[in-house]
Amino acid sequence: MIMAVSSSFLKFISLTVVLSCTVKAEVKMFPRRTAYEDGTIMLGGLFDLHHTEGVINNSCSNLLASNLGSLQAMIFAIEKINDNRTFLPNVTLGYELLDYCLQPAIAVEASYELVVKSDHRFSLQNCTSENAFSGHFKEISGVIGPMDSASAIMVSSLFEIAHIPSISSLATSVELSSTLYKHFYRTVSPDSWRASLLADIAQFFNWTYVAAIALDDSFGRYGIWGIEKEANSRDNLCIALKKFVPRVDPYDKFKEIVLELKKMENVKVVFFWLYGQFAQSFMEEAVRQGVRGKTWIFTDGTAPTDPFFGHDRFAGLLNGSFGVFHRASRCKEYQKYLVNLAKRNFSGSTHLWWQEYWHNPKNKNTLSGSLEEYFSNENPFISNPYVSYTIDGVYAFAHALHNMYNCKEPHGLLEGGKCPRLQDLKVIGDCLDLYLRNVSFQGLTGTVQFDERGDPLEASYDIVNFKSQFGKGLEGVHIGWWARRSISKLHLNLPMITWNNQDGFDGIPSSICSKDCKPGERKVTRSSCCWECVDCPIGTISSDGISSNCSQCSEREKPNNERTQCMDLPLNNLKWRDISALIVTCTAALGLCLTILCFAIFIKYRNTPIVKASNKELSFILLFVVVLFFVFALLNLLTPTDILCRVVCIWRDTVYTLCVSILLLKSRKIVKAFRPQGKLPDSLASRTNRRKNFCFKGQRLHLFLLSSIQIILNLIWILVDPPSKETIVRPLQYIFVVCKPFKSVSGHVLLIISVTFLMILSLACIYYAFKGRKIPENFNEARYIGFAMYIVLLCSAAYYPVVFGLEGWYVGVIGGVTTLVSSFALLGCMFGPKVYVIIFSPEQNTREAISTEITKYSLSSVAAIGGAAARVAPVPSSHSSL
Repeated sequence: MIMAVSSSFLKFISLTVVLSCTVKAEVKMFPRRTAYEDGTIMLGGLFDLHHTEGVINNSCSNLLASNLGSLQAMIFAIEKINDNRTFLPNVTLGYELLDYCLQPAIAVEASYELVVKSDHRFSLQNCTSENAFSGHFKEISGVIGPMDSASAIMVSSLFEIAHIPSISSLATSVELSSTLYKHFYRTVSPDSWRASLLADIAQFFNWTYVAAIALDDSFGRYGIWGIEKEANSRDNLCIALKKFVPRVDPYDKFKEIVLELKKMENVKVVFFWLYGQFAQSFMEEAVRQGVRGKTWIFTDGTAPTDPFFGHDRFAGLLNGSFGVFHRASRCKEYQKYLVNLAKRNFSGSTHLWWQEYWHNPKNKNTLSGSLEEYFSNENPFISNPYVSYTIDGVYAFAHALHNMYNCKEPHGLLEGGKCPRLQDLKVIGDCLDLYLRNVSFQGLTGTVQFDERGDPLEASYDIVNFKSQFGKGLEGVHIGWWARRSISKLHLNLPMITWNNQDGFDGIPSSICSKDCKPGERKVTRSSCCWECVDCPIGTISSDGISSNCSQCSEREKPNNERTQCMDLPLNNLKWRDISALIVTCTAALGLCLTILCFAIFIKYRNTPIVKASNKELSFILLFVVVLFFVFALLNLLTPTDILCRVVCIWRDTVYTLCVSILLLKSRKIVKAFRPQGKLPDSLASRTNRRKNFCFKGQRLHLFLLSSIQIILNLIWILVDPPSKETIVRPLQYIFVVCKPFKSVSGHVLLIISVTFLMILSLACIYYAFKGRKIPENFNEARYIGFAMYIVLLCSAAYYPVVFGLEGWYVGVIGGVTTLVSSFALLGCMFGPKVYVIIFSPEQNTREAISTEITKYSLSSVAAIGGAAARVAPVPSSHSSL
């Protein structure tokens, strides 16, 4: 097993040496400089102190002052620990610090140097066959750095094999949380928490459609992967544009990304995972193409307050941008330390990088002011806010070592409670990892404690808004913070925010794929953030326009024209205010007035021959029935109820039966009164006797019997299967209430019997009316009865099909109109001629006129009968006697 591991390690080292040779061939490096201080326990340090400002190539020239401050912070922490007599007594910490120029290959080379110095077996020769490294070959127990994720991933594999723990103060890639890097730790939280913060900000400002641009390395890829994971879990955030910038020859990619981003006018927010010279070159291309109105959200790798962005040409681009940085904590002791070090002209420094820094004319000019002011908290180049994470990393090693040196068995962390063998320095490297996982102390950034993946338990960020100051670059304003363990994680001071908007708009920019739909529309989703707006389907509504589904209206409702709310279906029954109902009502009122006038005339002239001859008792009852007809016409206009349905059905059948029964009795009496008796005419005295026998003794009984049959049928109908109200709902159209005459077979049968009985009476009435058509004018009611019955039957023939077969307000109108026509037919045919004679021809309303008319009719009838007898009698033959 050990041989296999050693073999793998040797292969890795060989590959590293080859890579180092390639790097040396292609990278023009500053002469190798180190910061070295001997100690009992040695810590290594990997810092990216040099980079190229504005140009991406493989050179390693310009000094990055802010990272020089981080390197000096490590030296400050080690010196402070060594000066503390109660902390790690009798043990001094030493250091060897290397610069890797933000180049992962150089970081591997520097890491290889530290590993080789820990074990002489791995001291190989370089490509020039010269000793690759000079200096002390003292074992490195732990390493601070590297400062970027791409380099950290590459060197962590080497440290993993060598069992050397490392703590980074700025490498935030989620990839480093993998179990492949069990010896990697960090004092800054991984980007998975930053992704949660970015998603919270986007959700807070309702930004649902954003762009994400990142370097094609672990930091960038895992950063975008984290925000994509958050977007998928929240369903209210979409990545509209996801682009990765290659580390080699990225210029063409810059132009392509900026051009595409510029065309996406609805994308106003850009998550930015570029850093260093990559970020600077990208922003220069954005300025060149005239990008405006975008809100950039930067991460730790890019600070718009960098002097590079201080030029006014970046003001329109970066004004109103955001920075999401790890929580800053200032160390005043470190500030004083820098001031004292500067006062000594850095004569006590263990490295030459300060000389390089002061050699720059820009930095020389700053010495005209006070050193206290220059190294104040407001200076981001030396006393930057992230040095505290470096200091906490050094103290994490120190606390782990302190716990190892103060270990008492059986309370050790090794198996069986044993403690490490500190006399063997190699054992420290093997056991330091175990003790690092169990450290817990209050550092500058809060409680420093690692989980099983080497990540800090706490995660907190500062949110900064950048405002352009003409001639002064960008000013960062602290506008909020985010904490993992806070109940309300995100806290923002909205009035302090400056926005980068176009057209003078000063509000929160809108970064969405699709605008909210209008009420009455629904979303047809293409993705969780993009949709099209279409009208709600027929019968549905949308009151807010934010739903993907429209709400179905109930059966008795329909949408309004805008399809924003449901309204009750209109009742399609006739209403009193309708013009048709008003006409029917006025006509019925006119009919009632005429009927009352007939009543008055008949009462006034009740003893005249015309009134007496018309069977005045039945005439008065018929007038009452006509009144009921007119009232019934008005009932057809009412909206049906259960009670009204029962009343209408009984009313109609009973009134029609009374009407037809009266007409039947009248026509039969008239025909019998004027019908000849016998084959030959009797004497005139005999005819007079028959007329005297014309009386009305049984008419009440007959009328009662005929009406009782219909009333009994109606009572049975009401008891067995009464008519009831039925509501007919036509979806999306109307509601129509009708009277349903039956619900079962028994009710249907009773209805048929009732109608059949009425038809039999009607046919009998028509039969007698036809027989009496030639009776004298003043007595010829039979002819008018026939006319009235024809009209009543025609109206019934029009009424029943409409009521039982159609729907709509016109059903009530037709019911009222047919009833009115029947009523006026009865009134006009049965009483019109008599009223005319009474009012306009009173000379015909005398006993003498009536007697004369009867005599003429009798003589003509006798003559007709005699002629008929002569035609049928046998003629005597001349030979009859034979």
